[in-house]
Amino acid sequence: MRFILGRSGQCPRIALAVCAALLLAALAMAGCAASDEERLPQTGEDAPAATALDASGPAGAPGAAQSAFARSAQSLREVSRVIIREGWMDVEVEDVLAALAEARAIAERMGGRVDGSSLSGGGGYEDSYTYATLRLRVPSAAFDRTIEELRELGEVLSEQSQSTDVTEEYVDLEARLRNLRAVEERLLGFLERAEKVEELLSVQRELASTQGEIERVTGRMNYLSALADESSLTLNLTQEPEEPPVTGEGWAPGETAQDALRALVSVARFLGDAAIVAAVFSPLILLAAGAVWIGRRAIRRRRQRASEETSA
Repeated sequence: MRFILGRSGQCPRIALAVCAALLLAALAMAGCAASDEERLPQTGEDAPAATALDASGPAGAPGAAQSAFARSAQSLREVSRVIIREGWMDVEVEDVLAALAEARAIAERMGGRVDGSSLSGGGGYEDSYTYATLRLRVPSAAFDRTIEELRELGEVLSEQSQSTDVTEEYVDLEARLRNLRAVEERLLGFLERAEKVEELLSVQRELASTQGEIERVTGRMNYLSALADESSLTLNLTQEPEEPPVTGEGWAPGETAQDALRALVSVARFLGDAAIVAAVFSPLILLAAGAVWIGRRAIRRRRQRASEETSA
């Protein structure tokens, strides 16, 4: 490529495009190789085995390949695990507000913070809440100690935790970022040597695309690092139900007399109401009774006449 630039003083557009394509292809292949090497086992037991395999290779193997393999094994040994930890706890406490304040103090003492909280079950009264939820963020190194102290708030009803290992994704992002940085550096060199407007615009477009990809990869790496550095913990606080006071049953003659008097008054009212109703409807009752008596008397006389005629 230097030979072409040196002879004409400037790189033709077609030649520049071909060079850029070859460069990108070479970098992509190098990135794939680096990613494959970084996905080798990362434990302390596997890395020495890889070094031993390199040392026991043929005597005539290229020294550059052995050196690259040794550097890859060393970098794998230096990789620290990137683990995201989360937890959930349900605790029954005597006083929700007091436990809420204590949980905040525990999070701050561990170097963390409270991302959010909510209270409910108060019936509109500020000092009578029966349920609370807190979302805590604490350093991952203090995650276990935080859980131990939160257990002292009351009776633990349930507890869950999980760990997500994102080391492989983080290592892939690091390899991708290195390749993108290399492409960016080469494109900046092309940008300095470009003289034609078409070449300048083409390189700028590629450079902008590469830099945008660098920002996305960097943002993802920062996000994973933040999640791994600080663990999240959701704490649910429930107040113990209040039991009604137990009192002995005693004899209350006054209340018994009052109940009997109320019953007597109720019976008297019922009888009085019945007498009033009977007095109001007495004319109708008398008329109905008289009609029944007259009817029965007429029927009886008719039967007597019929029996006399039959006997005669």
